[in-house]
Amino acid sequence: MGPMCDAVEAADGGGMRHRVEHCTICPPDLQARLAKLGMVAVMQPMAARFGRVASALFFPVRDRKDLAPHARLLRAGVPVAFSSDLPVSPDPNPWPGIQVAVDDQVNGISLLAALKAYTAAGAYASFEERVKGTLDPGMLADLQVYDRDPIAEPGSTRQSLRPKAVLVGGIRVFGRL
Repeated sequence: MGPMCDAVEAADGGGMRHRVEHCTICPPDLQARLAKLGMVAVMQPMAARFGRVASALFFPVRDRKDLAPHARLLRAGVPVAFSSDLPVSPDPNPWPGIQVAVDDQVNGISLLAALKAYTAAGAYASFEERVKGTLDPGMLADLQVYDRDPIAEPGSTRQSLRPKAVLVGGIRVFGRL
């Protein structure tokens, strides 16, 4: 990732918004550079599970705090957006990824921070924060409707939640309201 930061610095000094995909291993020096350059870390929380195993087998990480450092990146001032990495990950359901990010014993973040990473921060990463990412007047109504409150659900059952309905741009594309 260091060469990527070098390229951004050489190209525009961080004056434009750039993003780093698969920011799974990120030590403190790179976290600081990403923050200084205003780069967005686009991460896949489910990769943290694979990353722990792969790290042990193929590319040992010196410090576990550098593997999927969601909380540390946020504290450093780096915008963190989450994605499912579909089609690499076969399930676009965000709840398992949210739970992995929340339950991480080293780099865990709050449930609301994880939701923001999948919504508002995702819109920010794709330069769409003026039209989507939040439920505000004038914004596109891209949302999922559930038959129970996902925030009130225990983490163990939240992962199995499935939407009752899905709206894209305010138009129902799945299920019933």
